[in-house]
Amino acid sequence: MREFELRNGMGETWNLTCEESFLSNPKGLGGERKTTYVQIKNNFIATEDVIKQKSITGKAVFEDYESFERFCRFVQHRPLTLVYRAAHEYMMQVALEKLAKTELEIMGLPGEITFKGMTAWHRIIYCEKTVDGEGKKYPYRYDYTYAENVIGNVEFVSDSAEECPVRLIIIGPCKNPEWKLYINGAVKATGKINCIINEGNRLVVDAMSVPYEIAEYSQNGERVRDLYQNSDFETKRFLFAGYGNNKISVTHEGNTAIKAAAEVRVEYGAV
Repeated sequence: MREFELRNGMGETWNLTCEESFLSNPKGLGGERKTTYVQIKNNFIATEDVIKQKSITGKAVFEDYESFERFCRFVQHRPLTLVYRAAHEYMMQVALEKLAKTELEIMGLPGEITFKGMTAWHRIIYCEKTVDGEGKKYPYRYDYTYAENVIGNVEFVSDSAEECPVRLIIIGPCKNPEWKLYINGAVKATGKINCIINEGNRLVVDAMSVPYEIAEYSQNGERVRDLYQNSDFETKRFLFAGYGNNKISVTHEGNTAIKAAAEVRVEYGAV
């Protein structure tokens, strides 16, 4: 049986497959692409090929008026993430576009609900090494490795052919860090920031957020300064993983071994 769950910006969850609120007849779960073509005689060349924004609709039955009101308060705390579980678990950041109700019936309070997709369906790869060397790993459904003797290398496998955004985290101390992304052994992107990051602080190069970000953060997660202007603009800087074996290699001009982490949003056109 497939299941739906909603998560809000407060870190709370709402089960959409229970007696209190049940989402049925969902539509829009498949995939659709937006493609633009140019015709050359009898041939066609795609000039743009992207995932089309999803609109997920369904009928929701709430237990009573009180349950509906609690749900209304729940969705006020954005951003919202819709979780879909069938053969595997996938997530999508969404915006609530429509929430309608009718009258209370014997079976509950029926209504209609519409979510607009703000991202593609995705899963997350995440691996981090703490500053003191104690390993902290989060075993998602993808393979990744982090070897102590090659500090600065983060490796993972992606099974998606989409370009998947990466949040690269470089842990200080470091001086003028630079990085390369290898996909199946070939260099696909490079980056460099001219800066000094103090011990414990982090340089975050984030292609997962909108807009993209290059900034320094403290150990407590507080934003210290924007570092976009310190970029080496001859490099791409922002990374996008590809299908197969991915490796991010990070170096710097300092004397200490560098440590890095990566978070990857592995995206799918359809699930």
